[in-house]
Amino acid sequence: MKALISLLFTIVQVAYLYGQVSVNIQPSQCAAIGYHDTYNTADNNYNNADQFAAYCIPGGASGVNINRGLIQFDLSGIPSGATIISASLFLFKIPPIGTLVNHTIGNNTCFIQRVTNAWNEINVTWNTQPSAVATDQATLAPSVTGDENYTVNVTQLVQYHVNNPSQNFGYLFRLEDESINRIMMFTSDVYPDQSLHPFLNVVYCSEIPEISISATGPTHFCEGEEVSLIVNANVPFNWNDGSSQNPRIVSTNGVFSVSSTEGCIVSSNSIEIIVDEEISEARILGSELINVCFPDEVILQSSESSYNLWSTGETSQSISVGSAGLYTLTRSNICNTVMDTVVIVDASVDASFDLLVPPNAYLPVTVQVSNFESGCNWFLQGVPLILDGNNSFVVSEETAYVIEHQCDNDLGCSDKVDKTFNIELPSEFYIPNAFTPNGDGDNDIFLPKGFKIEKLSMLIFNRWGELIFESNDVNLGWDGSTKTNQIAPEGVYTCLIKALDVYEKKYEHIGSVHLLK
Repeated sequence: MKALISLLFTIVQVAYLYGQVSVNIQPSQCAAIGYHDTYNTADNNYNNADQFAAYCIPGGASGVNINRGLIQFDLSGIPSGATIISASLFLFKIPPIGTLVNHTIGNNTCFIQRVTNAWNEINVTWNTQPSAVATDQATLAPSVTGDENYTVNVTQLVQYHVNNPSQNFGYLFRLEDESINRIMMFTSDVYPDQSLHPFLNVVYCSEIPEISISATGPTHFCEGEEVSLIVNANVPFNWNDGSSQNPRIVSTNGVFSVSSTEGCIVSSNSIEIIVDEEISEARILGSELINVCFPDEVILQSSESSYNLWSTGETSQSISVGSAGLYTLTRSNICNTVMDTVVIVDASVDASFDLLVPPNAYLPVTVQVSNFESGCNWFLQGVPLILDGNNSFVVSEETAYVIEHQCDNDLGCSDKVDKTFNIELPSEFYIPNAFTPNGDGDNDIFLPKGFKIEKLSMLIFNRWGELIFESNDVNLGWDGSTKTNQIAPEGVYTCLIKALDVYEKKYEHIGSVHLLK
């Protein structure tokens, strides 16, 4: 019978205010659980009790009678994850029933707690009651008059179950202090007067239709043109300036947005309008022809900071140019395109040249230059130099020379290249193969002859391999005597000679010399 009554009177009343929904939900199940410690009633089911109550009162035979309530609501009609604005549990005072009188006053604080496991109203008992947690519990303050109705804020409890639908096992109603003579009495969902049945009022946010904006023409256009913006919405809206004009004609730059503030969810949209002015000119600052002394760089600059596109691909107001050529500046938008050009001329001069110095030449030496730019000035050792018809000049000293080529033009470009070259005469080294140490003053000394010889080492050996003479002096030769100052006999002697010239060129000789008398 209770199932039929519950089916008939589990009435859901819904009211919409655009994005805000208010719904009244009747209990899907409700049960009283209690026990009498004298009569052992902890296994009794009180599914059809008229009261939804929490109390602790004296019982028969000096026992204690304790009661709690279980209640559950089907929240499946609320979208999962919806934002709960408010949830209120409406409880109505039940008239006295036998020994169950009005609320006690001042000592009957109660809790509505979240149940954490399943239960069934047709068989739940005190001993099989589900567990509950105090997290987000709602508190019912002590009664003041004893017959008041209660409206309990259970927003946090309901929000948890909307966010976690599989965890919705309802709520437990109980006293904070289950000591004797404490009562809080309300009607259950089977109380004969249906208008006093408990119910849950939930106000939550729902999606509202999307607001869209369309334009009757391009949203990027030239100054002096306009476009109409049309808002497509089934809810009242306002533009960001507070107006609600639809369509709205615009002719200026800006982001135009609309929003609906009806209900609890704000729906909004926006559209950007770009209005371009006609570009008056494209002008590269400076002259149309620019002479540059490369490798110097030149800065090209637009007269304006916007809409710049250079032929190099750069879009900045100024660019750095490092080579000759034609450079173009294009300034363009949706309205028009204007251009300007500049020619960069390479006005640089080149003082490079090639230098040919003949090797091992005897003084005077003719030096030749080639591959040079004409019309420039030459300097040798800092003194002006004039080339002959063969682009040559003559030096007559053995030394290091610096030749400079200096080029200048009327545009202020200049270049200078200098090169250093050395004139080094060839060295000579001659070793006689015979001498006559007879004291006649002619070919009496055996001594290598050399030009620019800086060091000399000479060893003389007889035919038995004995060292008979040694010299480390470039000016000391062999006079034919031995180490004992005796005149060596006529014959062939082995000589070992090493020399070093001023250019660090080494000479080595192993041979023989013929001593004649």
